[in-house]
Amino acid sequence: MMREPEISGDSLHVEGSYRSNLPKEGASAVGEYQYEEMVKKELASYHKVLDPALAPYKDKIKSVGVYDGEKSWIYTDITLK
Repeated sequence: MMREPEISGDSLHVEGSYRSNLPKEGASAVGEYQYEEMVKKELASYHKVLDPALAPYKDKIKSVGVYDGEKSWIYTDITLK
């Protein structure tokens, strides 16, 4: 599941998110260590898609943040210059 990206009023900040295949219960489902490893793998896999997609715009991007949230959601925050 993917949410529509949200663009700030000044068009300098874009947020997007998708629901990954990580356990919705988080670390309590598989243990903290295993969950952390699963998150690392998920984010690495996502970066393999995200980074090439953003590469043509790298001179216009100030920062990119990717992180996991509750119920297996992965969030992306992009700030433009």
